[in-house]
Amino acid sequence: MIRNVRYALFARSIVALFALALVAGCGGQDRDPNIKRARERRAVGDYPGALEWYQRALDKKPGVARVHWDMAQIYDQHLTNELRAIYHYERYLELDPKAERRQLVEQSIGLAKLSYAVSLPDRPSEAVQEIARLRREIDSLRALLTEARDEMARLSAAQVARSAVPAPGAATPAAVGVSPTTPVAIEPLKPAPPQPTRFDTYIVQPGDTMSKIAKKMYNDANKWELIFQANKASLRRPQDIKVGQTLMIPR
Repeated sequence: MIRNVRYALFARSIVALFALALVAGCGGQDRDPNIKRARERRAVGDYPGALEWYQRALDKKPGVARVHWDMAQIYDQHLTNELRAIYHYERYLELDPKAERRQLVEQSIGLAKLSYAVSLPDRPSEAVQEIARLRREIDSLRALLTEARDEMARLSAAQVARSAVPAPGAATPAAVGVSPTTPVAIEPLKPAPPQPTRFDTYIVQPGDTMSKIAKKMYNDANKWELIFQANKASLRRPQDIKVGQTLMIPR
């Protein structure tokens, strides 16, 4: 088993070198200044900074497959976060299913899964944090789905109400034996459902504190507790944040 794992990790290093060669050969295709800055940070070894600029590029244009490829490489080869690497590798294939490097990416995914499985006994806390983060994303998506269903129901009810208005020449209440002064029961309007909390993400940088992050995101350092409360599933104390960690930022 150990021999197989060592062989897989050696093969992974070979794949990484080939991947870097491919990246170097395609450097002039992206014009987004966020991508340019991300690659500048990556070139000097500032991988958390590079990820932050890549994320800004995705916020601006989510469908850029190459950004997911670059982020996967950083998580896989430099930050040793196999789960995030697998996510970005798979997003790359979803956005570019006919990619020439598809076989390479699939091999990278398989090796990342193997590496993560081998490391599980040593890093149970990271798995718990990632599961908690994914659950928060699921809850947010469920809230958005509920909001969309409520809106569809409201529009449907409005359509039914409009269709119930009598057309010109239709029978009036008096014509059907109902006095115009007869009180009509009107259902009270239901309060609108509460709007679900939406989140941005932020990657912790060297020297960051909760107050500094709140100053960056809200321009108010006193709002650090909002960020702490949104990430309590992975943080016991505000000072437990780590460089490279992804935080959920309530909007």
